[in-house]
Amino acid sequence: MLALGIILVLVAAAVILAAVFGGATEPVVFELGAFEVRTNTFTVFITGALTVLVLVGGLALIRSGVRRAGRRRQEKKELNRLAGKLEQRESVDRGPTGSATTWTGPTAASTGSSTADTSSTPPATGAPADTAPQSGTTETGTGTGTGTGTR
Repeated sequence: MLALGIILVLVAAAVILAAVFGGATEPVVFELGAFEVRTNTFTVFITGALTVLVLVGGLALIRSGVRRAGRRRQEKKELNRLAGKLEQRESVDRGPTGSATTWTGPTAASTGSSTADTSSTPPATGAPADTAPQSGTTETGTGTGTGTGTR
C-alpha cells in the first residue's frame, strides 16, 4: 500500500508539472448552450484539482459522520444493555414484595446466641457488614485521629 501511495503521488506531481509548464497559455473555449467560456488550460486544470479536493473533503466528512453515528449506536446499545442488567439486579434485590431489603442486624446464626439482636446499628453505607459495631462493645477515643481509642 505504501509503494502504491508513493507511485500515485509521483504520478500526480508529474501531471501537475505537465499542466503548469506545458501549454498552460493555450486558449480553451467551452460552449455550454447559451454560454461560452474562454479560458486557458492551466485554469481548467486548477478548477479540476479544486473540484477533486472538494470531493475528497466531502467524502471524508461523510466517512467521519458515519463512524461517529456507528460509535453512538454501539454506545447506546451498550448503555441499554447495562441499564437492563442494573434493573434486573435491583429487582432481585427488592425481592418478591417489591420493597428494598433492609439490614436488620446480626441474626442468631451469625452471633451464636439463641436470640437475634436487632438493636445494633447497620454498617455505614459502602462498609462491609462485618464492620458493624457488635452489641456490648463501646467505641471511645480522643477524636484526634491518632488511633488511641479503645474498643
